[in-house]
Amino acid sequence: MFSLRRHAEDLVTTRRTDLATWTGYWFSASQVATFDLCVRKWFFQKVEGFRAPPGPSLALGLELHDQAEHWLKEGRPINTLIPSGSIVMAGLHLLPMPKSPGLRVEQEFTIEIGGHQFRGFKDYEIHWQGYLPKVGDHKSTKDFRWAKTAELHFVPSY
Repeated sequence: MFSLRRHAEDLVTTRRTDLATWTGYWFSASQVATFDLCVRKWFFQKVEGFRAPPGPSLALGLELHDQAEHWLKEGRPINTLIPSGSIVMAGLHLLPMPKSPGLRVEQEFTIEIGGHQFRGFKDYEIHWQGYLPKVGDHKSTKDFRWAKTAELHFVPSY
C-alpha cells in the first residue's frame, strides 16, 4: 500500500549527498511543524510546489517583516499610514539602530541533524564587541494566546 509519509521520507533520504553537492531538500522549523500536522499538506507545498494565497494575518506579518527589515538594512522610515507600520513602531525601541556596526539582516543559517539539512533565517543578528551576539526574530500576533513561548518555539533544528 502507498504511504505518503513513507514516500516523503524516502524522497528526503534518497536525495542526501555530501554538502558540497547538496541537491536534496532543505527543511525549516515551519516545514517540520507542517509535516507533523499534515504530511499531505507538506507534500503538496514542498514537493509539488502548490501554495495557498496568504490570508490577512500572514499578509500583515509579511508587510510588518518587510518594514522592519528595510528599517534595519537601510534606515528606511516606517510607514505609519498602514497597520503594519504602527505595529513596527510599537516595538522599534527593541531593535538595534539601522546600519549599526556588526548588524547583519536576513542571514541564512544551516544545521545538519540526522543526515538532513535544516535551513532558517535570522531576521537580524548583531555583534557588539565584548558581548555575545544578539539574534532577533520578528513576530506578531493578533491574540497573545497564539504567541510562541520558549517551550512551544523550541525546535531542535534551531
